[in-house]
Amino acid sequence: MDENETGIDPKSIVFKINDKPIENFNLEGNLLTYKLTNAPFGEYNIFVKVSDKKGNASKPVEIKVMMKEKGPPLVEFTFNKSYELASEFKFESAISTSNELVETNILDSLDMNFSQNINLGANLRFWVFNFGFRTTLSQESTDITQLFKDFTGQLNYDVKDAMRLLNPMNMDDYSNYEIPRNIDVTNNLNVYLDLAFFKYQFFDNLINFNPLTVNNYNVRGHYAKLDLYLAKAEVAVGNSDVGIFETSYPRYFAGVKLGANLFELLKANVDVSVISDYQGTQDNRYIKSLFELPDTVTPKQNILIGANTSLNLWLLKINADLGVDLYIDDSSNIISITDMASSIADMAGDPTIKDTVEDYVTQIEDVFPKTFDYFPISNGILSAVTDKYLLGTAISLNGEIPMLGLNLYYLKADKNYKSLGVSAPSNVMKYGAKFKKKLWILDLKGEYELKKDNTSLVGLDEVLGVALGSLDTATLIDKINPINDILGNESAPASSTKDDLRNITEKYKLNGSLKLGILGTLGGEYSVEHQTNNAQFLIDKSATTTITSDDKKDKTITAYSVSLKNLGFKLDSFSLKLSFDAGLKNVEDKIDNNNNGVLLTYGAKANMTLGPIGLNGAYKQKQEEDTTTIEMGGGLKTKLFQINYSNIKKNDNATNELLSDTNKINTKVNFKVSIISMQVGAQLQLPDTYSDQEGKINAYMKFAVSF
Repeated sequence: MDENETGIDPKSIVFKINDKPIENFNLEGNLLTYKLTNAPFGEYNIFVKVSDKKGNASKPVEIKVMMKEKGPPLVEFTFNKSYELASEFKFESAISTSNELVETNILDSLDMNFSQNINLGANLRFWVFNFGFRTTLSQESTDITQLFKDFTGQLNYDVKDAMRLLNPMNMDDYSNYEIPRNIDVTNNLNVYLDLAFFKYQFFDNLINFNPLTVNNYNVRGHYAKLDLYLAKAEVAVGNSDVGIFETSYPRYFAGVKLGANLFELLKANVDVSVISDYQGTQDNRYIKSLFELPDTVTPKQNILIGANTSLNLWLLKINADLGVDLYIDDSSNIISITDMASSIADMAGDPTIKDTVEDYVTQIEDVFPKTFDYFPISNGILSAVTDKYLLGTAISLNGEIPMLGLNLYYLKADKNYKSLGVSAPSNVMKYGAKFKKKLWILDLKGEYELKKDNTSLVGLDEVLGVALGSLDTATLIDKINPINDILGNESAPASSTKDDLRNITEKYKLNGSLKLGILGTLGGEYSVEHQTNNAQFLIDKSATTTITSDDKKDKTITAYSVSLKNLGFKLDSFSLKLSFDAGLKNVEDKIDNNNNGVLLTYGAKANMTLGPIGLNGAYKQKQEEDTTTIEMGGGLKTKLFQINYSNIKKNDNATNELLSDTNKINTKVNFKVSIISMQVGAQLQLPDTYSDQEGKINAYMKFAVSF
């Protein structure tokens, strides 16, 4: 399942087999698996739809699988390949409001782009033994000759990179690279071995340890997973390399995750990871000069510790996650282990600790000789301690009652959480509930959420306080207790400043829909959003304060709506759909002005098929507070040719003045012969004298060879 670099939203997944929703699937990263047992022979239809965490929804995917009495051969080898060379030419010219075409040299305005995509994959299967590789190579360029030069150059880089990463203890050897990788290239390659209980993957891999520590983090290196059902272990070591993902220079990574599973009833996992930027001060490394990093750029470092537990009582499911982040904003000045041990002993006031620390480090270096070359203890730790920005923490709780369709959640992450990896959102506390239930033909949904920023959880002061005995453990537990957040128990400093302000947003929403067959779907929604802050609380509770009434905000947005959608019918060659949506919106702002608005939308869509020709038309009118927008259009579509026209007019309801009048024409012509495909298209937008908006002409041609 693909996503837009934000990670899959597990709650968005719609997975069906023969139209039956499946919920007890397994999701690891972007890989969804489900084992169908005791299934009869025949045809199966599999449906998947998914969104990422930013709400980008995929197109639904449907595949058909035939289960036959005769299974696949015991030994099977498959090889999949695809190649595409594509080009795109774009031209754009402006049209003035006097309807005169602005003179433009077509060649000077021509935007050319070439792309090359190669996908290769092979798999050898023998019983539970699977061995194979996956390769995706992608390049883009405005020069087609440069396209192939980039391909060979980047492939050469990948081969050298693979040789460099074969030994994790030599990851820093960049001496065999003549030039740095082009950061626009996104090659992805890996070799894998799967023995059912043991998996190994070399080169590019997506690491998912914990949603609050390492989640959807791309590592180029080694990854292994041992799954003994009741116990699991994952290990990854490598780096996020240049041009592969988000960094412009190497970032080293090493991590381990251990887990236990009590027959799917109780699961527990712990993970520890270290993420470190390049180390530019060492003589045997070429990174700083090779990647031309400025002297002002300093390496950063993270030590991430996470824990996860889940309890499945069938009628109730509970998940808890904890993340601890030791963040170092400057790790360039590496200190000796002896100096570090001495500093720790001085802070603790116990000279004997120095020898203990050195003994532990020596034992680690005996097993992993170069560990502290990659993830060195630096002066950054000591400076972070003195600045009290060393420790960040995050915690999340989730509860689910499947029979009621109810989900409860709580998340809190303090402002010191600054992981270099993909981790918890920082500086936020939120809790809420979501409800979704189908009662015969009635669908009900509801949700509630309260969100606050500028939070604090557990920092260095609390940890040292407990360790040195100056802070009572009960006080620490009270600070972690989520009940305090839910009940609104807060404390105010003796003197508050603007830094103590917290924005608070509370939301309620309830909607229901009733499916009426050909009469469409009748729905209604009620929502309330209250936006405020804790300014008044700080004013009342602080002995002295710089917070004033001018810092307060208090706004409530209430909305009601009722809708009737998809009313109509569908025949073999004609379909008609009508929709209606009306609502009221009330904004009550105790600081600024209030306002009320009427929301009204209605429209119709029609489609007609006359042999190979398709005709369509649409009308939509939308009234939103002070303006009314009317959209209408139509089009013609064949297998070869497509044209659409649309007109959008916007009026001021108070003066009945026309604010804008936009006219657009969009055309496409498609050709496909064997492995060659081509598309020619143009868009014309006429000038709008009401809004003084210029028009424009866009034309393009796409050409591709794929097999």
